[in-house]
Amino acid sequence: MAGWTSVAHYREMVFEGQPLTLFHYPMSCWNGSHQSPSEGRGSIQIFGHLHGQTRGWWRCVSACVEVWDWRPASLSEIIARSEDNFFATPLHEEVFPARRRQVRCATCGNIIDRGTADGGYRWEGDQIVTFRGHPVVEQLCNWPEAGAVNMTATDGLFCAACLEVTLAYGDLSEGRHFRYAEGVTLDLVAGGRTHANRCS
Repeated sequence: MAGWTSVAHYREMVFEGQPLTLFHYPMSCWNGSHQSPSEGRGSIQIFGHLHGQTRGWWRCVSACVEVWDWRPASLSEIIARSEDNFFATPLHEEVFPARRRQVRCATCGNIIDRGTADGGYRWEGDQIVTFRGHPVVEQLCNWPEAGAVNMTATDGLFCAACLEVTLAYGDLSEGRHFRYAEGVTLDLVAGGRTHANRCS
C-alpha cells in the first residue's frame, strides 16, 4: 500500500526500547504481557477496532483517534496512557494484584470498585485522599479512638461509606479535628464524588 512501510495482521516490534504488540483487536494477553515492569519493560499492546468505546487497560492501549481528540497519538503518549489506565485486564489481575480494579475496604471488608467514582480513599500523611490522590480531608489534630468507625490507623483503602460514617457520626468536629479540601462536602463524600470538583 502506498505510504506504508509494511502492512500485517499482527506485528511484534521494539521501538525506542519499548516492546510493542500491534493487533487490530484488544487481547487479554500477548507476548511479554506477563513480564513485570521491575524486570524490564513489558510489552504494550496497541489496538484499534473499538473506536470510542474504551481507552484500554494497563499495558493495552487504544490507538483510535476517537479517544485521542481525533488525532494520532505518539508512542510517549501511549506509554503514559497505559500507566494512567492503571487497571490490568482481568487475566493479568492475578499476576499483578496491585492493578486489580476491585479491592476490599480495609475497614468494613466491602468491595471497592476503584474504577468508579472516587475509587476509595487512603491516608497520605495527614490527609485523606482519593484512590488517585485528590485531597478530600485534612487532619488538624489527633482523632479520638471512639466513634462509629475507627479510621485513625486504617492502613489501606477504605470505602465512601466508612469515611462518611466517620465524618458524620464519629467523635469528630469539623474545624477542630479536620477540614474538607476545597470544594469537598459531606454530600460529595457520601456519593463518592469528591473527585468531580478536583482537577485531573
